[in-house]
Amino acid sequence: DTVITDQQRTHLSVDASHNAQQGRVLTVRSQVTNSFVDSIEIHGAISLDDQPSVLSVRVRKLQLTNDWFEYLPLSVLEQFPVGLEVRGQADLAVQLQTKFLTPTASTAGVASQAANSPVLQTKWVAAGVLANGSYRDRRLPFPVTDISSTVTWQDGVLRLEKIEGSFGGTSISAQARISEFGAKPTMEIGFATDKILIDEDLLVGLPQDEVINGIRKTLRTYGPRGTAAIKYHYDNVGQTPRSHLDIQLLDMDLTYEKFPYTLKNATGFIEIHNSDIVVRDVLAQTHGRTFKISAEIKDSKIAPRGWLEITSDGAIPLDAELISALNPQTRKTIDVLRPTGLITLHRARYEYRGEPGLPYRQIEFDFQQGTLQYKEFPYPIHRINGEVRLQGDHWEFRNFSGYKGSAFVQMQGRFVKPTSPLGQNGH
Repeated sequence: DTVITDQQRTHLSVDASHNAQQGRVLTVRSQVTNSFVDSIEIHGAISLDDQPSVLSVRVRKLQLTNDWFEYLPLSVLEQFPVGLEVRGQADLAVQLQTKFLTPTASTAGVASQAANSPVLQTKWVAAGVLANGSYRDRRLPFPVTDISSTVTWQDGVLRLEKIEGSFGGTSISAQARISEFGAKPTMEIGFATDKILIDEDLLVGLPQDEVINGIRKTLRTYGPRGTAAIKYHYDNVGQTPRSHLDIQLLDMDLTYEKFPYTLKNATGFIEIHNSDIVVRDVLAQTHGRTFKISAEIKDSKIAPRGWLEITSDGAIPLDAELISALNPQTRKTIDVLRPTGLITLHRARYEYRGEPGLPYRQIEFDFQQGTLQYKEFPYPIHRINGEVRLQGDHWEFRNFSGYKGSAFVQMQGRFVKPTSPLGQNGH
């Protein structure tokens, strides 16, 4: 249903010579409906003179489905992931304002006749509301459902605000601002959730880019598996992209890649700012004991500098799980002694000094109520207590004592890992 009316403007316009003119205008009213939209209403005024024209479009209950992809260029479709599926409903409002500008003699100078032709100036703004949306992508472990958002587009800037949704049964919120569209658009993105399931497979299907790969590396480093609250911000407004990820561990199992001994039920905070990592107040459990983890690491992606430290509040069993977490060379040293008993970890500190390779290690622990049976001297010694200290590759065994039958035995010693043929410490 469309009505177009030619009528005189109710107000006089003024031409370039400041003469009053009775301008004309076409008024437009139209309404359309079909299977994928409840209604499209168009109304406005098209000027037949140099006055602005204004058209307004209102779209009600537009159904968003994959069927719309048929109208997109092939170059755009090729960027979509395989198996992408979108659903939702949107209400939109668009206002377009146009005006013909005729250059004056003073501004045109000696320009050609083509340069003196009227120039169409356009200005438009769009706003809308999205509801009942869903997004399915094979790269994600769960679909995003119950999506709602407000959208505005004005002066070349797209804003998505109050984005809400559900991911794997978890509520999420987000916002985005995108401008300078092109091969590398300028964007600001924020994301938050009060509780989400995290594991090493969370990002498996996502693309290989700098930001995602940085998060992947963090997941590999700490091997998280459990629930956490997350706040994330990314922008590339300046010369260098920036990202900030805050993680509050709610109930998380952690397995540090340099010492893969799983600590359970962890709580605390991890902050990742660009490639800098801060770990604070992280408390985790194993065998009824509490371990505290702290860290400050700069430039973790390329040349890490800083430290990571682990302490505990009591003894845990020296069992196969703990021994298997040691690096192969250290495990080989321990296996020679065939130990059993309890271990109290006072401190395990890993220092990163801006160089590739393994971090520098400082480890302090006590051996309690143990048994040793040295392979080359197969007579077990019981009720052993002692102190073990590691600095780099230098092991020191202090104040060891125990019993062989009724005989009291005291021991101490040092061990230095042999160097490689090039004179450097082996790994």
